[in-house]
Amino acid sequence: MKFCLERFEVGLWSSAMDRNVEPILDNIMIGLRKKLVFVWPNTGVFPPAYKVKNNIDTFLDAKGEMHEFLEGLVDADDVPTHVKRHLFGQPAITNTHKDWDYYSKIIRAVEDPSFGCSDYESDYSY
Repeated sequence: MKFCLERFEVGLWSSAMDRNVEPILDNIMIGLRKKLVFVWPNTGVFPPAYKVKNNIDTFLDAKGEMHEFLEGLVDADDVPTHVKRHLFGQPAITNTHKDWDYYSKIIRAVEDPSFGCSDYESDYSY
């Protein structure tokens, strides 16, 4: 990371929430964080799944949808706002998604490590 920050302009674009990004940066970017050009958490793009047999897929082509989206970022005054206003690809998974019950359990497990655990002691118990 130090090598990159000394030679390039580096920014961080994450789909993670602020509360998850901040501790990571505080712990792995000690003394280097101020060199980041930007940190944009909680924004994301969700390209469609790549299918090998799709011979007409132009998503990543020079004039494809991803290229056009990235060109828009270059001209954007506020990248997180631009991303939120110019959605493309698959929609984000929200509580209206048909599989929300499944995804909500994953979210809950990440937010509460004791979720779904039985009453046994693990090797990691205090």
